[in-house]
This record gives sequence, structure tokens and C-alpha cells, in this order.
Amino acid sequence: MKAFYPYAPFKAIHAGLECGELMAHQNRKIEAVSIGPTIRYPHSLREECDIASVYKTAHVVEALINTFKD
Repeated sequence: MKAFYPYAPFKAIHAGLECGELMAHQNRKIEAVSIGPTIRYPHSLREECDIASVYKTAHVVEALINTFKD
């Protein structure tokens, strides 16, 4: 991400439940990272998703996939 967004804040937050579940069911120890678009007021009637951040996230995921292609 830093290559794409050098000033983006990186911090540990209470999120990424799926990462925890995936990590817990591996035969060996792995590390995981959860990325995604900006969500405001999650799990509420006011929940919002920033559409521009969806496109940014897709760009980063595409670059990651291309990095690890055969």
C-alpha cells in the first residue's frame, strides 16, 4: 500500500475477522493483512461506503495479484 499511498495511515484496529479465522485454521503459522474501502458508521443505519476508496482498493488488489502471477 505504501507504494500507492505513501501518506496513508497504517494502524492496528479491531477489524479483519475473516483474517483471524483464516489464520486460525492453517497448518502452519501465517500472517495476514486486511485491506478495504473506507466504511463510515459500520453496522448502523447510517453505514456509508466511500466509492472512490473502492476503486483505490481494487487498484491495489489488482497490483498485488499481478505481482504474484506466474
